Amino acid sequence: LNDMQQKLNTLKTEKNSILEMINEVEDRKLNIFNKTFDSINLNLKKLYKVITTEEQINLKLDKPLDPFNSGLFIDIIKQNNKKYTKSIDILSGGEKSLLMIVLLLAIQMRNLLSFYLFDEIDAALDKENSKKLSKLIKELSKNSQFIVVSHNDSLIIDADTAIGIAKQNDESKAIGVQINAITNK
Repeated sequence: LNDMQQKLNTLKTEKNSILEMINEVEDRKLNIFNKTFDSINLNLKKLYKVITTEEQINLKLDKPLDPFNSGLFIDIIKQNNKKYTKSIDILSGGEKSLLMIVLLLAIQMRNLLSFYLFDEIDAALDKENSKKLSKLIKELSKNSQFIVVSHNDSLIIDADTAIGIAKQNDESKAIGVQINAITNK
């Protein structure tokens, strides 16, 4: 009986030790999630300010105390005389696309890369939203290099250099143009 009681006490001690370790891991996981979420939210706010001065944006969880079982919401708050929250559901397809690009770049800012390559990232954007994306890429290009493939002149207007591909005599020819040299004259 003493031997069994001793084994039972050992098992209880080991169980408590394992539960304590699980709680520490869960606490660290929650702490890392919250720091990452807050950092992405801050980055999103900064990037969103580049494309609009009339609105503010905020990431929210529907269950902040249980983020791993929570849904993600994006509040867009209009900043003219009246404050109101705009639902993402009322945004146009191009506005939603631009918002998701901004969100992806906000996530990327956690571990900024030196080089980005986008292939027709503006395909779903209208002229106005392409201009906003161009402005955003120009701002981010202070710390990273961007190569963007696009058919949209609104996107390349803020580029330092544009390389056009034209067909001549059944061959593709690259034509480089320094945009900032043209726009500064």
